[in-house]
Amino acid sequence: MVLRGRGADAAVKTVDFLSIATVMLTLAGLSLGKDIPLLKNIGWKIIPVGLVAITASFLLSTVIAEFALGLWH
Repeated sequence: MVLRGRGADAAVKTVDFLSIATVMLTLAGLSLGKDIPLLKNIGWKIIPVGLVAITASFLLSTVIAEFALGLWH
């Protein structure tokens, strides 16, 4: 079923962010659950590596978006 016009807007507005976030966090938890022995071997060292990777990804995405949208003056 394809929604067009006002019906599509209403359908998108009714989607709650928490319902989407819950599904994503559940899948992430299930994905990590199978790697618990590996995570125990790595220990605390994975936390700064993960934070650096997430931060770098965010910053690079922001720079690319600025150039792509032409907001960089």
